Amino acid sequence: MRLVAFGDESGGHKNTDPGIFILGASVFRVCDVDIARDVMAGLKPKGSPKLHWREDHNHKRRVEIFTAVADLRCLHHHVVIRCAPTDKPERLRAKAMEHLLVELDKQSVSQVTFESRTPKQDMRDRDVLRTLDSLGRMTVLHRIDHAQGRDEPMVWIPDVICGVVADSRIGESLEFRSQLDLKLTEYVI
Repeated sequence: MRLVAFGDESGGHKNTDPGIFILGASVFRVCDVDIARDVMAGLKPKGSPKLHWREDHNHKRRVEIFTAVADLRCLHHHVVIRCAPTDKPERLRAKAMEHLLVELDKQSVSQVTFESRTPKQDMRDRDVLRTLDSLGRMTVLHRIDHAQGRDEPMVWIPDVICGVVADSRIGESLEFRSQLDLKLTEYVI
């Protein structure tokens, strides 16, 4: 069965957990993607282009969102936490990306789609994969795609997961974080 992943990033909480960069990916069997996409699309707030964990502070709404995400047929979530306060944002992302891609490759993920940022930044993501591939570190994962957040509800899933992880680092969303334990692997680099 072919496996794919969807990824997104989050910063830490600037005042209480500065210098943190979080990059996550949620792994799915291809046959489960359309159902998950429909579930996520149904959660999009009216008048908003996409669902974003940090923008919805209502606890009842967060329970609804998290419960829907937890009930998806996701195989596993991977989250890389990079703490290097002196690194520039693109270096933080590149180092986290390198680690995440190697882990996804180990899980036999063949393709990953990240939320698009800018064309230049998206190219940098693909450059990380090309470098890893040229070093012989990739055996299965040979493709990175990017999609606009408003167009691909699947990237909202790792947004939620990264948001929960970021929140849990400062003592918030602990009830959600504890429910992820069996389906989440965290890497602190």
